Amino acid sequence: MIDKKISRMILIGQTHMPDGILSLRDLLKLSRDLGAEETVVDNTVPGMSVLFSRKGFLSKTGFGGVTKAEQIMKNKIISINQDEDLAKACDVMLKNNINGLGVLSNDGKLAGIISKTDVALAIATMK
Repeated sequence: MIDKKISRMILIGQTHMPDGILSLRDLLKLSRDLGAEETVVDNTVPGMSVLFSRKGFLSKTGFGGVTKAEQIMKNKIISINQDEDLAKACDVMLKNNINGLGVLSNDGKLAGIISKTDVALAIATMK
């Protein structure tokens, strides 16, 4: 997310339909919560447990090995249809106190994401 300079990702399931949304805020909260732990047990290899000490928020292995995205993603994706007006997108974001929306095609598949930053850029380029 940092490399791509994005603050949220919509996770797509095997049916190519949106399953959930994962935000940088979710990851920071996880980092804070896990950072309070002194040690972390990694049971990813069956029959073998590895104990990592944790210093600060993250261990050297990070939190990806102990927490799957589906465990912390939000299952409810607030979205709009791709044919909706930009004002509708703004209204939905403000009413739900969120910074971005999923944009769905007419068949319910993810077409993209619109954020408050996208809205601000669109307004700034209007003449």
